[in-house]
Amino acid sequence: MTAEKQHALYGVLMAFVVVLFLVAQFVLQHTLKSASEELASVSTNLASEKRTAESRKLLVERYKSFESLAMNYSRSERVFPVNAREFFTAMDKVLKDNLVEYTSRSASPQTTPGGRLELQFSFSGPYYGVLKALAALRENEYVMRVSNLVIEAEAEGRVSGSMSVISTVRS
Repeated sequence: MTAEKQHALYGVLMAFVVVLFLVAQFVLQHTLKSASEELASVSTNLASEKRTAESRKLLVERYKSFESLAMNYSRSERVFPVNAREFFTAMDKVLKDNLVEYTSRSASPQTTPGGRLELQFSFSGPYYGVLKALAALRENEYVMRVSNLVIEAEAEGRVSGSMSVISTVRS
């Protein structure tokens, strides 16, 4: 091999090495760019997952506090009414004991055991009597929920209004 051929071979070899370095640099740069984009994506997902985990943790804490309240509530002496008549009698007693008169009442149709029972009252009486009656409902023997409570002021400390009281018929 002659010196010229050797120099040409070295030149081609050097060009090949330079091209190889350029290709390696390009591949390395592309890999680094992809890795940094993936790292940014993972960081964003991690922050999102942390927020989700924190909100779920708060929900679990709320659930546990509700569960402890429910456990205390279930130990109480409260029961579900057998029928609308029994439920209305208890409601009538609470209202009369607090000097609240009902002007009209209605009950949901006869329900089967485990069904929803709803009583609707229109009432009038002294403001503080209505408040005492509402407080007395919390201490009533039946499990119930007051819904759609509307109170309007009248003259001289009297009010009128309407409310729905909901419970479940005992099975």
